[in-house]
Amino acid sequence: MADNDGSVTAAAGQADERKRFRSEIEFPYSDLESAVELAQMILSKAGSSCEVDELAAWMGQSATGGTFRSRLGAARLFGLVETGQGQVTLTQAGRDVLDGTGKERAARVDAFLNVELFSAMYDRYKGNALPPAPAIERQMEQLGVSPKQKERARQTFTKSAIYAGFIDSATGRFVKPGIAPKEESA
Repeated sequence: MADNDGSVTAAAGQADERKRFRSEIEFPYSDLESAVELAQMILSKAGSSCEVDELAAWMGQSATGGTFRSRLGAARLFGLVETGQGQVTLTQAGRDVLDGTGKERAARVDAFLNVELFSAMYDRYKGNALPPAPAIERQMEQLGVSPKQKERARQTFTKSAIYAGFIDSATGRFVKPGIAPKEESA
């Protein structure tokens, strides 16, 4: 298919690059709430660690299915779990987000900001109302999200921001939730 100088091959390669643009910045395909639910399943069924196949079965999903892989990947990106050698283990952040003694809110904030894309968006818009969806998607593209994935990235970002408390319900502003210091009992 190529000429002796390789010009046709080079042109075909450039066309493929345009069609198959990969995101240059990582982001989860499932929201923070789904990641927390996965961490809760590990805690309730196994304590702190289990096999990937076990976790999938407990969640009523296939270990090789897209939905399960998306949720597991999201939990990893949010810093709630670590994976390796067929095992899934809760991190300290994963335990904190499920704590029940007041650490949950701060842990959700940290988990949200653990995602590079979400942290960059926070730095860009903190203290301001978020712009309309098309503007958010343009900003995400500028940060390195694939044009084909920008809508998914925005949806996951928005759901996760609401769950973590970054969208002020009174003003609609994108702000880091305040974390009150825990009072010590005497």
